[in-house]
Amino acid sequence: MRWVWRLLHMIYLGNLNLLLSKASGRSPLLFFLIIFLGFLVNGCSSVRETKRPDTNFTIGYHVQLIQTSDKLEAESCREEAIAKFDEDVYFLFEAPFYKVRVGDFMDIEQAEILQKLAVQKGFQNAWLVRGKVDLRKVPPNH
Repeated sequence: MRWVWRLLHMIYLGNLNLLLSKASGRSPLLFFLIIFLGFLVNGCSSVRETKRPDTNFTIGYHVQLIQTSDKLEAESCREEAIAKFDEDVYFLFEAPFYKVRVGDFMDIEQAEILQKLAVQKGFQNAWLVRGKVDLRKVPPNH
């Protein structure tokens, strides 16, 4: 029964052509089953909706306060950052590390100002990182 779920998953992900190429030359029943399940999962239309790229995000700068494998330490850092900064605070998990980042900047000079402020506020190891920035949150003068 597990192969049926794999088959449905591959069809859902759009790998119908790969499945058909593997099924060619084999049982016509398998070929029919793949086509039939493809219609059930994707509908009769072969045209899929494509998502428009999100124009609200681009690559910019954040100030990273911590990178640790200790979740409690990262959560504590996040709470401290929320209390000490007016900028947005981000809590990320990128295996195996938890990360706390502050701010959204397009301009590296503005990010450096916040990084120096973070050091003054007790985050001695704060550093700049590039990452996805929400343009709606970037202050207008940055």
